[in-house]
Amino acid sequence: MSDETNVSKPNPSPKLSPLTASEVVQIATDLQTLVGAQLQDCLQTQSELGLAFYHRGETLWLWIDLNPQCPLIVRVHGKAPPRKKITRPLSLFLKSRLTGRRLSFVRAVLDRGRVLLFGFHRSKEEETDEPCEIEILLFPHGQNIIARDGQKSVAESKPKEIPLTSNFTVDTSTARPWNEIENLWRSRQEKRGVAAAPRDAAQLERDWKRSIEKKEKALEKMKEDLEKKSTSVYRNAGEWLKAHGTLEFPPEMPVEFREVIDPSRSFSENVETLFTRAKDNARKLEGTRGRIETMEHEIAALRARGPGGFAKSREKSEKSAKENLLSRADAKGRRHALREDLEVYVGKSAGDNLALLRRAQPFDYWLHLRDQPGSHAIMRRTRGRTVTDSEFFEAGKWVIEQSLGKRLHELSGERFDLLIVECRFVRPIKGDKLGRVHYTNDRVLSIRL
Repeated sequence: MSDETNVSKPNPSPKLSPLTASEVVQIATDLQTLVGAQLQDCLQTQSELGLAFYHRGETLWLWIDLNPQCPLIVRVHGKAPPRKKITRPLSLFLKSRLTGRRLSFVRAVLDRGRVLLFGFHRSKEEETDEPCEIEILLFPHGQNIIARDGQKSVAESKPKEIPLTSNFTVDTSTARPWNEIENLWRSRQEKRGVAAAPRDAAQLERDWKRSIEKKEKALEKMKEDLEKKSTSVYRNAGEWLKAHGTLEFPPEMPVEFREVIDPSRSFSENVETLFTRAKDNARKLEGTRGRIETMEHEIAALRARGPGGFAKSREKSEKSAKENLLSRADAKGRRHALREDLEVYVGKSAGDNLALLRRAQPFDYWLHLRDQPGSHAIMRRTRGRTVTDSEFFEAGKWVIEQSLGKRLHELSGERFDLLIVECRFVRPIKGDKLGRVHYTNDRVLSIRL
């Protein structure tokens, strides 16, 4: 007689089955709350497309999974999950033609299968009734996404001929709740290994060495600049002019002096200009010495921390960079998320605006309406992130809304000039009225309400 031992087996994870017609109808009903929301961004991967909508102060991502056996759509609040994005005609078309538009309707189209249709508003200037929409096909082996703007359209895959059908039974009481579908979808992502894998020790060491090499190259360049600035041709040329008392170029005059002396200006103007430039050069010299000292400390600290310490410090800096600017500046105001990596802030008062400017990164943007009273704004971006004109236009419209307040409707149709300046070129004017600044290197974007 043999003994039998009962071994409990783990329950298999629930299988993710395709969406039913009832669930597509229920999803279309749930998404009615998004009508009026703005399409902020899109992100495409090998098998998915994410659409980001900004509504009621938060970003909502709709992820369309084009799995052949089980296509579906889920919603994810907040930031997009980590993805390895790719660029395809569909995502390029969406970014150029539909991003920035507001959602006008969401409906289920069951006579062509399990289809969701998203319609978008057109601006008054376009003066056309042609469709501006995204069609999402969610039935197995017919999965597809088709974006249309007037006569032009782009599809993720070649559209198929779909026979009309009407044999669907719709009973939303049997539809699975969205959070259940989302949880099953997330479990499928984990199996695929979509989540960002932690960096291994070898990769960390390579990043650590690369960071040191980058800083050492920058240090070498700064030392070369220091050497050039240390030999002030401006001061030497000024002293030569004072000693000789003439603008004539005798043979014994050093060649480098001839290059900085302007014969079309008077003797006194040349002397004054040369010594002014020499003072500016001396001031820059001190700044370069300070940057060299800082860089040497950073390189020494990197070497001392090693790859492990480097990883921790990078995580800390990334977390600090993503922190809400209002909390960092201890200021009151409003925040508007344009994209996952692009936010705009306006202060509630002149003091708040100044605090935001002081806590902004040098490569962030300062925005303000030219010749208009109102809020200054800070556009916060990640380092190296290029901001497109359409994104500046979108941010500018929001700044106009915040600045005009109740006058917004009265000034509809008016044109405004938006000043765009990197924060490193904006300086508060000492002793002047709070909020007054001096700026250089500006550009202007014209916006019509």
